Amino acid sequence: MKRTVAMSLAAALGWALGNAPAEEVEWHAVGSRRPATSPPVTPAVHSQNPSVSTVDKLPDPTPNPQTSDAPREQLPTAPRQVVIPPGNGASILPPPNAHLNSDRSCHGAPCQPTIAETLCENCAAPSFCPRAYLRAEYLFWFLRPAGGPALLTTAPPTGIGAIGQPGTVVVLNSNDLDRQFRTGGRFSGEYWFDDCRNLGVDGSIFFTGQRNENFFAGPREFDRLFRPFFANNPSIPGFSSGPTEFSQRIFDNVSTTGAFVAENHSNFWGADANLRRPVWCGCTGRVDALLGFRYLHLDESLTEIENVVRLQPLTDSAGNVTEPAGTRIVATDVFSTKNNFYGGQVGGVAQLHRDRWTADLKATVAFGANYQTLDIIGRQFIMPPGQPVQTFEGGLLALASNSGHFSRHPFAVAQETTLNVGYQLTDHFKAYVGYTFLYLSHVIRPGDQIDRVIDVTQIPNFAPPGTPSSGQTRPAVLFQDAAFYVNGVNLGIEYRW
Repeated sequence: MKRTVAMSLAAALGWALGNAPAEEVEWHAVGSRRPATSPPVTPAVHSQNPSVSTVDKLPDPTPNPQTSDAPREQLPTAPRQVVIPPGNGASILPPPNAHLNSDRSCHGAPCQPTIAETLCENCAAPSFCPRAYLRAEYLFWFLRPAGGPALLTTAPPTGIGAIGQPGTVVVLNSNDLDRQFRTGGRFSGEYWFDDCRNLGVDGSIFFTGQRNENFFAGPREFDRLFRPFFANNPSIPGFSSGPTEFSQRIFDNVSTTGAFVAENHSNFWGADANLRRPVWCGCTGRVDALLGFRYLHLDESLTEIENVVRLQPLTDSAGNVTEPAGTRIVATDVFSTKNNFYGGQVGGVAQLHRDRWTADLKATVAFGANYQTLDIIGRQFIMPPGQPVQTFEGGLLALASNSGHFSRHPFAVAQETTLNVGYQLTDHFKAYVGYTFLYLSHVIRPGDQIDRVIDVTQIPNFAPPGTPSSGQTRPAVLFQDAAFYVNGVNLGIEYRW
């Protein structure tokens, strides 16, 4: 029996010594002492087997009551391995730096970092790497109001509706027809040529739709209507003895009746296309540089129509009837402007994300030329009862001195800034709300092209006989431009894959 127990103990000791690492076993003679040096520190060892974890065992400071009181040196022991059976619900300790995205991989494919990239060492490898994005937005934008002079006035029976005259009230300004609030849409896309988004392209197109605003005034709304302007003639026989504020009467419901109609047309849209390259990226965001092309188009027109019917015949100084009762006179003035901006564009996009929340800031500036075209047309039609229609060049504000087609292309700058805040609904869909500011320099608009200084001798069938010319070519082609901007809120949805 004793022999059997001794053999069992010897076999157990041999198994234990055989499983201990050789470099961590130190042999000493019985009763010998180790040199007085600091004990070696056993480093932590991580098993290559994911089901095995390593626990370091420290020397047991508790004295053994079966030993003598003489101090004895304890031998270092090998680290003890604890095997965790799979499937028992216990956690498997991860290998060192398992949370690092050291190979910058996505779907198992390593990414090649760009020169300017800064990699955050605490980023986990993404499991979803979208390369294409589509966005659709609904726009609530406000355009800068246009300028221009007063177009229509009313006055008491003793007045002539001239600006500054007592009792004159402005009924319509040229910018009253410019609807500042616009709704529209914007569609944009983005595509990257690799999963790590080292090089990509993007583009967008927006529109605010075609807007038409109309104004009508007639004898039901007003007793008298006038179209004001400044007469620069030295004198107007029977009216003034020098340059003065003046007007053309549309109707007074005594000698004439009629109506006045104004129409404003506006269409604004644009597009851009860019190459994108990352300049910095980290765990919570990235910054991309943009280089591309920008196009903007603003097409507007302002039309004034004066429709008059004579209630009483018009006679000259000799008493001869020049326009019998019932004669209809129609005068039209059209001011049409177009702005087409073409320019090279640079900018950047900064993207931040926290959990499902995202913030995107895009800023661009484009330098180029704004191709401006201006068309001014004036006509007058006189239709006496039973007689052929008589046509004359020139209305009231569009006369021979400023009518025609004109163009030029000054240097211009376009700048856009957009800030969006979004929430990632799923891996593929994100909803966001944002603000956009868009600026374009050197823009011509219809109301600003109206020169209200007029030589009355150019107005068909208007100036009294003997009226001297001012000697100036007025009205003139102003080509007056100004800064143009839009800003407002955009609501959007994004789909990525």
